[in-house]
Amino acid sequence: VKSELEPTFTSENVETIWATNHVGPVLLTELLMPALKKSEQGRVITVTSKGVSLKAFQKVNMEDPEFRSTPFNVGLALYQAKLAQIMFTYWLARECTHSDVTANCVQ
Repeated sequence: VKSELEPTFTSENVETIWATNHVGPVLLTELLMPALKKSEQGRVITVTSKGVSLKAFQKVNMEDPEFRSTPFNVGLALYQAKLAQIMFTYWLARECTHSDVTANCVQ
């Protein structure tokens, strides 16, 4: 049973919420990018959460996104991972400007 008081980590030693909601999708996108670039209209759709809009002025703690030294909070962990996905989508959209690949984010 997972405790909401302490973070859990994958076998690769990545915090589970961060791994599931940010690292995994970024890795999958990078692995699929060669095929996306070969297609006529490659599309990357990032799904985030309405919860991100509830904390409109919070930031991702890039010094400790996995709560290794910061007190763990499940809601904040999910918020940070979803906000990181939005940031990744903006970055990816810029990177793909001169290709047929588009990147969009939905709530």
